[in-house]
Amino acid sequence: WMRLVAAAVAAVLLSRAAAMAMAAPKIRFVTNRMCPFAQRTWIALEEKGLAYDLDEVSLYGGGGKPGWFLALNPKGQVPVLVVDDEVVVESEATLDRIASIPEGQPLDQGDPTEIAKWRDWVNARLLPEGKRAVLSGDRGKINQLLQEIEAELQEPYLAGEFSLADVSVAPLVQRIESEFGIDPEQLPRVEAWWRRLRERAGVHRTIQPSWWWWW
Repeated sequence: WMRLVAAAVAAVLLSRAAAMAMAAPKIRFVTNRMCPFAQRTWIALEEKGLAYDLDEVSLYGGGGKPGWFLALNPKGQVPVLVVDDEVVVESEATLDRIASIPEGQPLDQGDPTEIAKWRDWVNARLLPEGKRAVLSGDRGKINQLLQEIEAELQEPYLAGEFSLADVSVAPLVQRIESEFGIDPEQLPRVEAWWRRLRERAGVHRTIQPSWWWWW
């Protein structure tokens, strides 16, 4: 009878695994590993923990962008996320789509108001003002932007728990830290947050030795 019980348990486990495999959507991620916007999508997929196929496309090669890529996104930009037959472009939209998938780890933890605030802040302030500061070499302005994070982040992550707020901000702060550093004496909370974030397996796997800025 022990063999019968073991066989029944194995059958249940196989049935559950098959059901989970059938329920999980087929995900295709078209990217260039050096792009910060596509890195947002990549982090979300890694943190979500779902299987996906990754296709890397050259955006600046002499042969031009491939036709299959332009058919998915006529703008010729990454990221492109394909969930079953649904095509999603623009990095923030891909984050929301990944978070909406029931399977996998939740990405909507933390204070919803704080998550929305940080996602608005990074796109309205850090993207444009950070670009101007980096291009002009204005370390004071870069430090001012990081001080805004220092003053407002809810520990241990931006919105308390790890969330899409961290996913949205991480690729940009990674580039600032790589180029200019983060002073732990002036920005102890930012430095601790970034260290905590980059040590997450889902974030760490997306960090490349060579990368582009966000322009």
